[in-house]
Amino acid sequence: MSEAMAGATPVSLASRLGYTLALIGIGLMILGTIGNRTGIIGTSIALPMFGIGALVVITAIVLGLFGVIRGWASPHVIGGTKGWLAIVLGIAAIAITFFIVKDGLSAPPIHDVTTAPSDPPEFVTLYDAHYAGRDYDSFAAYDESRDQIDIAGAYPDLKTVTLSNSVNDVFKAAENAAAQMGWEVAAVVAEEGRIEATATTPLFGYKDDVVIRVRLDADNQTALDVRSASRVGEGDLGANAKRIIAFIDAVTAQLPPAAGG
Repeated sequence: MSEAMAGATPVSLASRLGYTLALIGIGLMILGTIGNRTGIIGTSIALPMFGIGALVVITAIVLGLFGVIRGWASPHVIGGTKGWLAIVLGIAAIAITFFIVKDGLSAPPIHDVTTAPSDPPEFVTLYDAHYAGRDYDSFAAYDESRDQIDIAGAYPDLKTVTLSNSVNDVFKAAENAAAQMGWEVAAVVAEEGRIEATATTPLFGYKDDVVIRVRLDADNQTALDVRSASRVGEGDLGANAKRIIAFIDAVTAQLPPAAGG
């Protein structure tokens, strides 16, 4: 029975409230995302806003479901289109969010990752920007402060990449790869084999800093190391590790197959 056909039969209050809350919750999620990405709203406000929005949406789904079920069970009210909209809109919002973050839900709660934990590349040009909001000023200090988490063991596949190509060729490939990935390059220092850049996350627009180091190792092979670290937050949902892997793939794709190490 449609709402129009129902005539004087009222629509369930739960359905109407659920629909309203679905719109409010989705609005908060969108506002938190756009606000943080554009810098209009600070992270300390935007992230809780997004979280509250998600909770409101979940409440809307429950109310919409209750309203629809009550409409089926009682001749005195109808579930109404609004009940179904609360359910559909709410589930869609939560599903999209889950799809975006699902791969990182099992990631360890760390935000500074490198291929060389014992001798990581350090930020120079981006030093002030990166450490401004942190209580440490080096990877070693961060590693030590997180003694309950095995940072090196969290991503055992992230290791120094050894290549047979010249340092110059690998450095050029690294510079090209950084540009291809859409990073904002802050420094290219060929004589030091150092590249620094900032990546922006797709959802909230968080700034993650990257430093790349290319140099000869003890065996006269070219060693490529990468470090990617978030400026804010304690966890990164695995984003930094994924970024490093994608970058290394982009670099090696530009080099002869025989150069892979």
